[in-house]
Amino acid sequence: MGVTGGLLKILPNAAAFRKVDLRSFKNGIQHSTTTKEPTPLRIGVDICVWMVSADRAFGSQLGDERHFSNHGRAELLNAGETEESERERLERDLNYVNCCTEYIIRRLNALREETNVEILVVFDGATPPGKQTEVTDRRNRQAVYEQQRDEPVDTTGSREAEERRIKALRKAGASRHYAGVYTAVMEALRKERIPFLVAPYESDGQLAFLSMKKYIDLIVTEDSDLICYGASPILFKLKDSPMLEGIFEGILVCKEDLAANQGSVNLLDFSPGMLTVLFVAVGSDYSPKLDGIGIVTACKIVRKAFLSGHEDRLAMVFEGLFAAARKLSLTEEDKKVYKKKFMEALLAYRHPVIFDPVEKRCRLHGITHDGEVSETEAELLTHVPYAELVNDVKRRERITGCIQPPSLSILIAEGYVCPRTRRTRKNMTIPRNVKADLIQLGIWKDFNNPNGAETENERHDSSNSSNQVSGIKRKSLRDPRLKPCDEDSSTDSGDFLYSQPFSTRPPTNG
Repeated sequence: MGVTGGLLKILPNAAAFRKVDLRSFKNGIQHSTTTKEPTPLRIGVDICVWMVSADRAFGSQLGDERHFSNHGRAELLNAGETEESERERLERDLNYVNCCTEYIIRRLNALREETNVEILVVFDGATPPGKQTEVTDRRNRQAVYEQQRDEPVDTTGSREAEERRIKALRKAGASRHYAGVYTAVMEALRKERIPFLVAPYESDGQLAFLSMKKYIDLIVTEDSDLICYGASPILFKLKDSPMLEGIFEGILVCKEDLAANQGSVNLLDFSPGMLTVLFVAVGSDYSPKLDGIGIVTACKIVRKAFLSGHEDRLAMVFEGLFAAARKLSLTEEDKKVYKKKFMEALLAYRHPVIFDPVEKRCRLHGITHDGEVSETEAELLTHVPYAELVNDVKRRERITGCIQPPSLSILIAEGYVCPRTRRTRKNMTIPRNVKADLIQLGIWKDFNNPNGAETENERHDSSNSSNQVSGIKRKSLRDPRLKPCDEDSSTDSGDFLYSQPFSTRPPTNG
């Protein structure tokens, strides 16, 4: 996850990077020069990173400890695949989901209570088409480990088989349980009234957009991809402790601080576009890395290409990378494939599909609804093949993903519709007014109540608009073009959570 080795190379050498304790912001910060009153720090949390941490902490629960003792192995052999063993497995899976959920909510509540910050949780959405191959490879590797974890009892009790199963416990990940943890965390956030937003695709691009628009003041993540997106400031390496000790401390990285590196990686005068090119050159989830190209070499090549005054900067970058690559037998076809992947990675980082909470619709970051590209992209668009890629809608959608209609985008952002399947989520309480919207769009499916009868939870929640828990003010599906100023704007201006479009709205009476 993230760029290959880039952050690890930069962090130890940058004098401006500093450890920060979020409790130091407990009294708030000054958001505007017009007001003297400090307001709470607003942070966006990449929750999927925390879900990975929870899986590492509790993943061993998915295995059966009886595999590691002679008595236990004998018991498993005698039990066979009985109804009792199946019930035990279901209970173990449920306990795993509950432990992961409780761990994440405890961290969020501790962060909120001890630091007085205002939190917006951001979930990953669907996998961008351009990253599908990488994600499929990861799933296949996890499936192998999952198979090793759940393989039949080893009657020999060999040390090798035991070590293989222990390794599989660590590597298998949440696998088929991930969706259950995802939904359970979302439901718990609603109960705790912690605002959240589901990105249409990856949360990195969504968090970067919110940061650039100043909707949040700080991003909490472990993913170095955020640097590629141009986000700032970012809090990395937030401590992870089961006892919640020291979990408020991390390393603060600001965009302007990247130039303060005292080592061999000098990022002085690097524009956001140059930073993206640099990190793509050292390898990312979207593109391969050329043998022999590290961040030091890539930094020199990008600096020379962009600051030499040459018109086609990307062409010079490619020329420098191919010259420095250790594999001297690169064919023309190899170079063509590399350039294609490189430009696709650039597009994915510079123009991700995001949900705009003000316009309440999905759009491409850095590209207007009329197809005009931001002026900040001019230095990259001098390379004709890349400019053609950016302006070709069909090719672009095969990399970044398509833009959903506003009505569906809102339901995805609220968490009621899965961005991957575009269908109703399983095991989730759906308020009555949201159900009506889902039926209108033709995507309603009640997994828990196939007969269609109204449940007690549905009656109880029908008076609360869905936005009260997920945090997005609902627009009428009958008029998706409704402007923000035409909507109900009854909010508490003294509270960031109520003053922003993705915030919770005070409960209504039906």
